[in-house]
Amino acid sequence: MVITIIIVYLLIMLAIGFWANKFNKGMTDYILAGRRLGLGLASFAIAATYFGGGYVLGLGETAYQNGIVAWWFGIGGGVGLILTGFLAGKVRAMNIYTIPDFLERRYGGRLFRPLIAVLTFITFTGILASQILATKGVLSIVGLGSTEATVITALVFIVYAAVGGLWAATLTDFIQIIIAAVGIVAAYVAVFLRLQDTGGFISSIQVNLGETAQSFFSLMGTGDWSFIIWLAVPMLLTPLAGADIYQRILASKDAKTAQRACWLGGVMIIVLTLFPTLLGMSAHAFFPNLNDASAALPNLVNHVLPPLLTGLVMAAILAAIMSTATSLLTVGASNIAYDLVAKTIQRDQEMDEKKLLHISRIALAIMGVLSIIVAMYSSGIINLINTVLILNTGGLIVPVVGGILWERANLKAGLSAFFTGIVAAALSLSGVQFGAIPPELFAVIVSTIVFIVVTLATTKA
Repeated sequence: MVITIIIVYLLIMLAIGFWANKFNKGMTDYILAGRRLGLGLASFAIAATYFGGGYVLGLGETAYQNGIVAWWFGIGGGVGLILTGFLAGKVRAMNIYTIPDFLERRYGGRLFRPLIAVLTFITFTGILASQILATKGVLSIVGLGSTEATVITALVFIVYAAVGGLWAATLTDFIQIIIAAVGIVAAYVAVFLRLQDTGGFISSIQVNLGETAQSFFSLMGTGDWSFIIWLAVPMLLTPLAGADIYQRILASKDAKTAQRACWLGGVMIIVLTLFPTLLGMSAHAFFPNLNDASAALPNLVNHVLPPLLTGLVMAAILAAIMSTATSLLTVGASNIAYDLVAKTIQRDQEMDEKKLLHISRIALAIMGVLSIIVAMYSSGIINLINTVLILNTGGLIVPVVGGILWERANLKAGLSAFFTGIVAAALSLSGVQFGAIPPELFAVIVSTIVFIVVTLATTKA
């Protein structure tokens, strides 16, 4: 039954992708859904983009190891989206297409666009690889976690995105976030009710924890702030300069809709991410001695839930993965086709919309294949997500946010902040320590200082 549900779900999503292709008349339709998203579709699209399979399985894994402190991974993302809402209106009003488009228009020059396009393509390939890892984890629940099954499912995602573009993603996001929410919440309710027979949620888990029980149920965990920062800060900073989130912002019908959609999406993320956290914690009551924490949620779903609910949870997680994957793929494709080819390599030539659409689909396919290769050589979902996010935000967040908020900032400041942020992020990831400053914050701090100093030194008040 479970495998049947998965196959039917994937076929329906693929069919929607082909159906949505009729709305793709050009690049604006393909990468921005014609800029016609209302508040409902925009907010659900933003939440669905962020609530990926990496969130669900990664939270389950970390919660099994550390308790409810893992929820900071979700809280950070939700707060980041809410903060992004305060920037969204101004960005949407510019009628741009991509983040590189914004940076070139804001700062001038011709260097920013290709640099950011390539960086985003690379980092989003890494994030997409984490979604493929999550796919493998989901399929392993029903014994389909082989490389072949994972690749086939990932190819379905790629074909769906290549054919339907953002129109397909938008149409299915509304359905997928509802499926994801219902599936994850229903799973927790079922587990919670089952634990009532063995003493309740807390007591059933405590009995297997010993001395660590108190910190396991504390949102502050063991009191290790560096761990909380590691969980929350990358996810908080990412949407402030996240090309996938700005894609949804730019697809909104107007500035006010974009702003409100970010706020609603942020609240949805904070609420939704609590449930996979609680499920990961609950796994201790049933499987107290797992050597591999990543198996906590799969074991819980496969051995504790009834078959119909197992199928629903599987569809929920795949829905979350598919939505995020589509966003990553369409952003990467737009960076190559629009920013690199149309606006950089053939800048002085007028390109046909249909040709750009064709290039976008080729770029999307290449990105998908590369992400599959990266996924095959990676392990640890949250580690992979945080690694690429630290690199991406280290270079991007200050030029983007600073460019929106500070009119005095110029091209020299933007480029200086970008390069120093990338270098600082790379040094942090390589293990270089800078006193007590967490690596997740170091690159942003350095980039901010350079941005302010260069702006003040090269402009007049």
